[in-house]
Amino acid sequence: MASRKQLQSVASAVRVEALALRHLPAILRRWLPDGEMCDHFWVAGNPCRPAGSRSVLVNPRDGSWKDYFPDFARSATLTLVVCLTVLE
Repeated sequence: MASRKQLQSVASAVRVEALALRHLPAILRRWLPDGEMCDHFWVAGNPCRPAGSRSVLVNPRDGSWKDYFPDFARSATLTLVVCLTVLE
């Protein structure tokens, strides 16, 4: 059974994820400024790749994202924010 501290940590992560998703358009403009909306996705270049490689797709409705260059995908907005802040 999960401890009280573990449950609090999960609850905190859920709150941070919800907050990140609510502010995702601003996050995308800030961290992936070369991107643009294409159909229902924000399409941008990976900051670690050469200019012109537009391999990152983000669904701004649910926060799911994928970088097709290294074939790396996650379903949470928070993982995108963490990944981009590590790159800066």
